[in-house]
Amino acid sequence: MDENGWILASKVTDGHEHDASHVPSLLAQANLEIDRFVGDRVYDQERVYEAVALHSPGAEVVVPPRKDAVSSTYSISAPYPRDRNIREIRNKGWSE
Repeated sequence: MDENGWILASKVTDGHEHDASHVPSLLAQANLEIDRFVGDRVYDQERVYEAVALHSPGAEVVVPPRKDAVSSTYSISAPYPRDRNIREIRNKGWSE
């Protein structure tokens, strides 16, 4: 959605596909750089973070990590945005 609430991209699936697998094609439909990608826990996947970074470098990814999420092996030396999300939840707690 844009800042006015207009839908910029959509896709109807048959229900047998994982929503996160459609992120690259949805971003391509938007046809412009985005500032932020927002999704629920189902989008807590490395390929989602990668797709957003490829499409719109610098875009913020706002996706809560799954409760069993673990940081990447680079979380200390070069943390990914997801690693920062996990660290914030560990430091501040989880609320639903």
